[in-house]
Amino acid sequence: MKKNPDLMLIFLTAILVLTGIVMVFSSSSATCAMLEDCNNDPYYYFKRQLIYSCIGSVFFILAYKADLLKLGRFSFVGLLGCFILLVLVLIPGIGVATMGARRWLGYGSFTFQPAEMAKVFCVLYLADYLSRRGERIRELWKFAFIVVLIGLVMGIIEAEPDLGTALSIFATLVIMLYVSGARWQYLATVFGGSAGLIIFKLFTGHSYRMERMRAFINPWKDSQGSGYHVCQSLIAVGSGGITGLGIGQSRQKFFYLPEQYTDFIFAIIGEELGLIGTICIVAVFIMFLYRGLKIASQTSNLFMRLLAVGCTFMIAFQAFMNMGVVVGIVPCTGIPLPFISYGGSALIACMTMAGLLLNVSRHCSRRSNNWQWGDDIEEIDESQQEAGESAEKAKA
Repeated sequence: MKKNPDLMLIFLTAILVLTGIVMVFSSSSATCAMLEDCNNDPYYYFKRQLIYSCIGSVFFILAYKADLLKLGRFSFVGLLGCFILLVLVLIPGIGVATMGARRWLGYGSFTFQPAEMAKVFCVLYLADYLSRRGERIRELWKFAFIVVLIGLVMGIIEAEPDLGTALSIFATLVIMLYVSGARWQYLATVFGGSAGLIIFKLFTGHSYRMERMRAFINPWKDSQGSGYHVCQSLIAVGSGGITGLGIGQSRQKFFYLPEQYTDFIFAIIGEELGLIGTICIVAVFIMFLYRGLKIASQTSNLFMRLLAVGCTFMIAFQAFMNMGVVVGIVPCTGIPLPFISYGGSALIACMTMAGLLLNVSRHCSRRSNNWQWGDDIEEIDESQQEAGESAEKAKA
């Protein structure tokens, strides 16, 4: 018998999505009214984010109602489909290029970012693969297979270029391998090799990455160039003070702070809602992380435990990376704030993962570690009690 879903998780997800709708409107309305690209409509991004939230809610419910066992079995097909779409993104004339990056597929005003759904299927396939392998993941070739496979997906995403998403998948890969019982020597090798590769790409790849690193070390040295984003973000956060300037009262959103409704929306939250508002958002994400890990700890089935850990960590990692970028303690990586930043693909992916996590919560045993897939806890306890009594009678 399935249990009731985690109501706190539903509440936290709803709070984040609603906050996103409000803050997207607040951060974009003034500039949209002045831009022909938005048809001079101050509600342009607000209406689109509202539509994305409705679509995301459908995916949230579908993920919540889905048969997780079947999803796990067909996850490789989904991952393969995402890989093909990621390759298509890089083909000129098919992929949509914006601001030097080629990350989208679409037509006209409708665009779709395959990398976001790749996150979902990476988590699903990792959970399925690692749970089926069990202790055998400690064998080198089985460990190497999954690392190389996910590494190919990360490599295609990094080529877009989208280092932030690639890092999110990598961090989730490492934590899921750790939870599954992989040898720490293998994990250390993967971590060290990846760190070396990132450093190599930093010095030999796109020049803007080195500029971002210099801006991270001292953004004020080039406040009108490579450090402009970070400097304007810090000004926005600092201007908010303790209580903020009030909803809709941001000054930095008037063409001072770039990407004010996407990657740097947390800066507008700091400016309009102040330190209190930012602490509340951080607290909600910490609570989301806590609830997700608690759900994982109450699940004895390895597939569900890994799925819960993967979904939770993917969302939490992106959240804290984004907020770290905004306050200047992490180099710019282009990671949106989950549930809050404007964007349909990212919002739908996050709500899908939240729905999967909520689905896992229905199958958790809060009283016993004897949980089994699709079985009633009461029946398991009774059968084990009867088996114990029979064994005692046999010994007597």
